[in-house]
Amino acid sequence: MRNLLLIKAQVMRSMRDFMTQEGFIESFYPGITNATGSCEAIGNVFVLKLPRFLTLMQTAQLAMEAELVGSDLPRMYTLSRSFRKEDRVGDGRHLQDFALLEYEALGFCGPGKALLEEVDAGTFTLEGELPVNTDGGLKAFGHPIGATGLRMCYELYNQLLGKAGPRQIKNPQLGLAMAQGGHPGNLMPIVTILGRKD
Repeated sequence: MRNLLLIKAQVMRSMRDFMTQEGFIESFYPGITNATGSCEAIGNVFVLKLPRFLTLMQTAQLAMEAELVGSDLPRMYTLSRSFRKEDRVGDGRHLQDFALLEYEALGFCGPGKALLEEVDAGTFTLEGELPVNTDGGLKAFGHPIGATGLRMCYELYNQLLGKAGPRQIKNPQLGLAMAQGGHPGNLMPIVTILGRKD
């Protein structure tokens, strides 16, 4: 437990230091809201038992968009916690904040290895053994539903043909894009694999 707490603290401190060096201003979002906080339809929220409809926020997306427009600050970030009411067998009383480790889910590394070993080793960078999100991913583009999957495939196309410019990785042979669609609790992963003809 002690080591995990120290690792979490170091990771958060490192992220804040990096963002500050890059000129970003940290934003603090409301934890309780009358909406999910997302532009997407999300049904599995924690509804609070209060006289008016309030929930724990799942994402700071809408709050951040309003702040960017209203503050005239071009570079902002937040380290937000996302609360989801997941169906659980046995005990559904506990709040769950989540982080998606899709590197592990896709088998790129073993359980618990993505953050502590592979990311730290640079495995997923442009120069690494297995580059991931070569165009910056959702953090760089946002998430227009539907168009996200097309953008990922277009990045694979550019990489495979050597047309990715400064993002180009060395001699790619295969590329994989993974997206999810559906409704919370009933999501379907969509995996596309593209390769060179030669």
